[in-house]
Amino acid sequence: MSPTSRRQHQRICGCNKPAHHDSRPDGATVCPEIIDIIIDFLHDDKHTLRTCALVSKSWLPASRYHLYHSITVDFNNASTFRRLLCCRHSTLPSSVIHLQVGLPKHPFWTPPVNFIPHLRVLRSLTLICKLQHNTLPRSLDGFKTITVLKLSCVCIPTCGTLLRILAATPLLETMTLLDINWRTIGHVPDPQSFPYLHTLTTYCKASSHILDWLSKRPLPALISVSIRADSGISRCQFLRTLGSSLQHLQVKMFVGAVHCRHIGNQADEGECF
Repeated sequence: MSPTSRRQHQRICGCNKPAHHDSRPDGATVCPEIIDIIIDFLHDDKHTLRTCALVSKSWLPASRYHLYHSITVDFNNASTFRRLLCCRHSTLPSSVIHLQVGLPKHPFWTPPVNFIPHLRVLRSLTLICKLQHNTLPRSLDGFKTITVLKLSCVCIPTCGTLLRILAATPLLETMTLLDINWRTIGHVPDPQSFPYLHTLTTYCKASSHILDWLSKRPLPALISVSIRADSGISRCQFLRTLGSSLQHLQVKMFVGAVHCRHIGNQADEGECF
């Protein structure tokens, strides 16, 4: 994570570091900018960052930022993560920016994801797991800060549940939906506007339900679309509502694929295979 990104995060979250860094034991101070450069340089060295966090209290916020800004929760550490998250003085809710729940090698794990609303600064969420009604949070308000959402190999009770999750992310910029399965359609929520959505990828057999729902509202910022659907996708309302901002369109059929690159009002068709 670059120093600029971390400082932007600090301004947004109000978690600015103390003004001075104390390099004990001799009590001499080190220029804060130098400490920033050192800790930022070590952003991917978890062991050294943990050591830096113990050097001085003033070193802790910067070290903690790089340690916890990206977290992966699986069945081995889920209970520990939830326990730490719920501690009274926990700093995790204001530290985790990128969260992945589940691993590709265990796609049928059913984790309780009702802790997500506690993550106040969450920007990126990846779910690779099985979801149930009783494992989802009652309120999806915690999803409002998410700008990047990826659901992969997700089993979910109803299509309506998936759409309810999407509707809770109005700031979404990138949406990726891969191999999603549900048993029934269920209650479909009202369409949600996504004014910032610029990249959409959906590869699942029931893509038409998702695309039809998305087509009910304009997507003014959409630049790149990659979808997989059946041969009737040409009649889908979604494709007819794509705006002039679209630059890349890839449609994969079950019987082949069509690749188009769309710039302005002109499109160059690629091969169909």
